[in-house]
Order: sequence, then C-alpha cells, then structure tokens
Amino acid sequence: MEQRVIANISAARISLDAGIAESTTAETVFHAPQHPTAILNATKHLSATLTSLSAANLTATRKCNESTSEPILDNPFYMFAMAHLHMGRILCLRSLFGEALSKHFEIGAQVFPYSARLFHALGNARKSVAKSIADLDQVEDAFKQAVRISKDLALKRDSFNEKLDEQKRDLEENDENDDDDDDEDDDSWVLEASVDDEINAGRDAENALILLLIQLGRSNEAAPLLESGGYKYRLSDAVLAYSFTENSKGPWRLHDIPFVKAIDSALPDPALQYLQNAFAKDSVFWKEHYYGPDTPYFSYSHALSTPTEKEAHARSSMDQLIHYVHKLVSKLLPQVSEAKSAEWWVHSRVHSAGHQLHFDSAHEGKSGATSGDNKTKKRRMGPVHPIASCVIYLSEGCGGPTMVTNQRLGDPLADRGWMVESRVNRLVVFDGSVLHGVIPGKGVCGDARLDEGRRTSFMIAFWDHVDIKPSQDNTPGSGRPFPYNVSKDVYKWPQQHQPNTNEKWPGAVPDNLHHVIPVPLEAVWEAIGESGGAAPEKESDAIQAILTEGDLELGYSKSRLGLPNYNLVFQGF
Repeated sequence: MEQRVIANISAARISLDAGIAESTTAETVFHAPQHPTAILNATKHLSATLTSLSAANLTATRKCNESTSEPILDNPFYMFAMAHLHMGRILCLRSLFGEALSKHFEIGAQVFPYSARLFHALGNARKSVAKSIADLDQVEDAFKQAVRISKDLALKRDSFNEKLDEQKRDLEENDENDDDDDDEDDDSWVLEASVDDEINAGRDAENALILLLIQLGRSNEAAPLLESGGYKYRLSDAVLAYSFTENSKGPWRLHDIPFVKAIDSALPDPALQYLQNAFAKDSVFWKEHYYGPDTPYFSYSHALSTPTEKEAHARSSMDQLIHYVHKLVSKLLPQVSEAKSAEWWVHSRVHSAGHQLHFDSAHEGKSGATSGDNKTKKRRMGPVHPIASCVIYLSEGCGGPTMVTNQRLGDPLADRGWMVESRVNRLVVFDGSVLHGVIPGKGVCGDARLDEGRRTSFMIAFWDHVDIKPSQDNTPGSGRPFPYNVSKDVYKWPQQHQPNTNEKWPGAVPDNLHHVIPVPLEAVWEAIGESGGAAPEKESDAIQAILTEGDLELGYSKSRLGLPNYNLVFQGF
C-alpha cells in the first residue's frame, strides 16, 4: 500500500476516534454549556475523517467485499461507515431529520453493507419520515438486513474470539523481547467492542421489526421472533395496532372510568394559540433546549398557593395558563384542587416515536422521600407521584394515542386500560400514580395541523409538593424554577411568556365541558405462546398463578413487583 494512502488512513483513524469521543460527549451533556461545542467538534473531526479517506481513494463510489468486511476501526471501509453513522447521529442531536439524515446512513451502508448499526439507524430514519406503505417496505428491509448481519456476526463470534486469543498469545510470547509499545491489543479490544455493538444493534433492529409487523397487522410473523427473543408477554394488538373505529363501541359511561377523564375544546382559542406559537416547530424553545429524540427530561415548576392568582397573572402568561388549567382539571378530578405545585413539560415527536410506559414520579430510588410542607412533612418509601397529570394536545394527525392503565407501582401487570386519541385542544387527565405512555404511531403520518409530521403535546403534573431544583448556570433539568428574570443573552424563549395585559386572560372556566369517553381496551397484555400471542381467558388470574408459583422469571422482583423486566415483557418502544 502506498505510503500516502497509509498516512491518510492513519489520519482518518485519529480523526474518527476524536469524532466518536466528541459525539459521545454531546450525547451525555445535553443541557450543559459544552453540548454545542461538542457537536461542532464532532462534526469537524468526522468531516476530517471523510476527507482523509477520500484522499486515500475511499469514497462513496467504492464498496468493500468479504475480505474487508470486519467491523474493526482499522478497516478503512468500516471507518467510512462509522463516520457517516455518527454524522447522522449528530443530525439527530440537532433535531435535523429527513433526507439528510437518511442519506448519511445510506451512503455508509452502500460502501460497507456489513454493519447492523447502520441498517438499524437507516430503518429508524426512514420510518421517521415515511409517507407511504412503500416507504414502510423499505423500513422493513433495513431492519431485516440489520438482523441478518447481526446473526451472521454472532455465528462468527467464536472465530473472532479465536483471533483475539491468538493475538494475545503472540503478544505474550513477544512481550519479553519487544520493548516497543504495541497497540495491537488495543486493536483487538476495538474489534471485540465493535462486534458487540453490531450484535446489540441487530437485537434492537429485531425489536423494531416486531413492532412494525404488529402495527402492519402481521402479528403472526412477529410471533416466532417474540418467542425466540425469550419474551413472555407483550402489549396486545389492541394497544400496538390500535383502532379507534373498532374499539369505541359499547355503552361505556364516564363513571365507569375512574382513572382517566378527557374533554375537547379545553382551552379558549387565544390560550391555545399562545401554546401553539410558543412550541411551534421553529420556536427558539426547542433550539435552546437542544431538543431531540434522546434529550433528557426537563421541566419547569410553579407554585399554585403562593403567589396568589392575581400575583401569578403579573408574573408570566404561563402562570396565568397553569392557574386556568388547574381550575379546569379540578372540575374533572376534584382532588386536584388540593395541589400546591404544578410542573410542566412539552414534547414534539415524529409519528413513529412513542413514550415508553412509565410512572410520573419524583425521588426514584430513595427509600425515604418526603412530601408536604415543613410542618406536615410525611416520610414515604420510594417514589412520590403527582395527584394527577394532564396532557393538552397541540397538534393532531400524527403520532399514537395516550394509554392509561390501572397499574400502580407494586401491582401486577395491568388488566385494564384506556386510550385517548390526540386531537387539537383535547385535554386528558389521569391519576398521577398509574402506569401510562404514548403508543408509537402506526402506519404513516396524516396531516398534522400545527407541524406536519410532529406530535406536539403540553403536559402539567399537579403535586401536593414537588421539589424545585434551581441550577446555578440556568441549564435545563427536572423541576427547574421558571426563569422569570433570566437575561435574553442566556435564553430568549422566556420572553414568549410575558404576562398578558388582560387580567382576565385566558378567561373563566366554562360550566359545561365537552366530555370525551376514553376508549376501553379489552386487554393490555397478551401472553406469548405457540399460537402467536393469544391472551389467556382471565389474564390477571394467569399472571397471579405464575406469581403464586414463585416464577420471578416473568420479570418481577419482590420489592418492585409492578415493574416488568424489559427483557421478558415486550413493549416495542
């Protein structure tokens, strides 16, 4: 190999290592000041990698073969693939989706078609912008290719391990006679780590494929994949392949549904427009929070008891809105009137993105969390839940429904559940202690009124008490105080929430509310068996029987019985 080519490949490896390191930093310090710097540095180093490889005559027009298909970072073809993979991930961190994102993964896979990581990423990217069934066919192809590559690598793992052992023996034999530093052992570790990453990506791709098949109405094809994956239960077809036209029938009454309530036309038009403008797709809010699919949770907290409502109206339009919603929700769930604090957050996601089942809570992992004011603090074991949580939808036509179950922390798997379809200006409120989530949108996105291709929702949790957690450098995080007095030089988004000069804004809560009946689910979970996942006749009895036999393999622990092991219970998102 020419010395010039060797030098350029060596330079590419150095740049790639630096680019991956900066990319990893950017993924772990979202709300820290170094986040944008890490993104810029990663982009610079990854671009330098591609420039060096191009100088070594490796461009998108070349393609590796079997002899150059090892997933090791000293392989220039794999270097090329990983540079494009991380360039795509950087675009994700910057919330830049669409053809530019898919293009990086497509180019990488074209040159190096032996990476499960690339095909998994390509499938996810294509799914996020799919507009037709033909597009979903390409998504399916990418996931299947990732699974195939991963399984091939798993079969070759023994030969990789033999190669590693042989290299280590050679190093040990030569160590006494060789005073020079030899980084071959480091290369061996890189090979081992790369293979692990590739195999793990294949498993993730298989889970994504299972969800896709179920949502396309092909559960029979998903069944053998679920069984081979070792899953015991999964979310039912009624959940993952939801259908509001078929499941909405029945003489259901509002008092039959104690855990969740919903209404339409929840906000006066000016208040709805205020939220839609504040959280529009091009709002500075998203940019200043570095919002993307992997952004850590962040929220803002407000006191409801102090300041008084009149004082709140003088602080910000967000305070005005929260006081309005507090009154509104208290009519649906009277216990919310006792709330002393409100915490809000917001999401804007592509159609195919869901939000895994979870409990709204604070103090996770603490054995002695407290709640209440200083005079009435009560010691509680474990997490503390809000009195109620509510969602206001700012868009429609994209994304899946909200699902609420009757499962509380420490309970067996839920045997009842309800769904609410996202509609503009619809509000859903539910008991703050129950398991809930957002089901990924099935099929392709419709016409979203606010932002085409996005599901935008505004959430408020009403608490008896919640800790407000100031940040010295004003970085976003969980339970931050609303930044009333922050300088425009630090953040511009709070300027969108100046107090409305009309003291009566947003208006009085109407006496007559437009109730919506949440859609009941016949089954939340299905058992995975030889028939492909039919639910037992009495699901809760079947689960209890397993627990009675002490079969903790299902994924329960004695201390936290309500949390299924994600390795054994398939959610799909």
